[in-house]
Amino acid sequence: MVVFLAAALVSVVFLAVLPSYWKRSPSVDYPIYYAPVARNLLQGKGFRTAEGGPAVAYPPGYPLILAGVFAVARGTGLSEMGALKSFNVIALATASTLLYAVAKMLFGIRTARLVALAWISYPLPLWLTKQPNTELAFLVVFFGIVFLVFQILLREDSRAWLAFCAGALVGAASLIRPAALALSVPVVLALFCESRRWSTKQRWRTCAFLFLGNLLAIAPWEIWASRQVSEIIPLCTNGSTAIRDGLSLDITPGEVDRVVRVPEDVRALIREFIERESEMKSPGTIARFLGKAFVDRPGSVIKLFVLKAVRSWYATDSQRFEPYVAMIQAPYLLLAGAGAFVAWRRGGVSRDYVAFTVLVLFYFWGMTIVVLSIARYMIPAMGLFMILCGFGLSRPWIESASPSVSRRS
Repeated sequence: MVVFLAAALVSVVFLAVLPSYWKRSPSVDYPIYYAPVARNLLQGKGFRTAEGGPAVAYPPGYPLILAGVFAVARGTGLSEMGALKSFNVIALATASTLLYAVAKMLFGIRTARLVALAWISYPLPLWLTKQPNTELAFLVVFFGIVFLVFQILLREDSRAWLAFCAGALVGAASLIRPAALALSVPVVLALFCESRRWSTKQRWRTCAFLFLGNLLAIAPWEIWASRQVSEIIPLCTNGSTAIRDGLSLDITPGEVDRVVRVPEDVRALIREFIERESEMKSPGTIARFLGKAFVDRPGSVIKLFVLKAVRSWYATDSQRFEPYVAMIQAPYLLLAGAGAFVAWRRGGVSRDYVAFTVLVLFYFWGMTIVVLSIARYMIPAMGLFMILCGFGLSRPWIESASPSVSRRS
């Protein structure tokens, strides 16, 4: 409760002191897609866009959440944006509490307090409370998944029902953000590889129940959406657009402070892609373009993806504030690296946590490299890093006082 209230208080103070010119929302998808679909849901029209077509460009999770937020706004007399900011504060406070719970379960209350302090003061999720976004709701579900995964791993025997619930949360996460479409893969790998005390049969059964929970969570939407467009779609139809956005870096000289500095050969590759953007109607056509480019100019393609990989840690939608974001990220990443080193050497559940974090990190990092490579998409992985930061900071204090965490029955 203290963590929840502290996180909410910090968010409220942040919103109160934020200058008005920074409170403006840069979101384009919210006014033209998410908000109209949510209002149509409230009016009983179903998942329909402002033009009346089926709303399948994005998954249904966030419009459903917004419909609930708008219903509260109408019932209380708040503005829609006021209710939405209140929801953002509550979502971030809930995510903070779940992260604290994971840290306490694995490493004890002293580490958990440091984790909560580091996360609550972390500027990137605080920045999101001022605007409509899918990330904060996603964080609640994602940290719930992490909590359930380690509840399973800390037991002597498998718990199929917990795995089913974790799978259902993975499905819910993908219905909020389509980037979680394959999140069950690293989660299942962690469960299978780290459940050393289970029999092979128990491992397979646990993984099967997780996949089953995931499938049942997304099946109703997949059936409805596929019928609307007469083809099977992977959660939404906007996948190729997201990939195109990620490859179309802003290299135009209109605003000098927003231009991404890239090598000339990479700039030429990006310009060629932009000129042929109308041809890139599916992930397959984009992959073929990049494949041909790799054969002709392998160095340019490699440089492009290295650039996107590095920018994933500090880049922003607007390409502003990027040096400041990089300076904010650096100490957290260094502390997390030190904490991971100490945790790996400690062994046991500490090593399991590092392995799980690495699997999830590469999943989110890979997804971010494929689409728009910005730091906002790496915030879930940074949440896991905060636990390593807290563990690294608390370790000197508890070296002699705290025994290793043992697995529970």
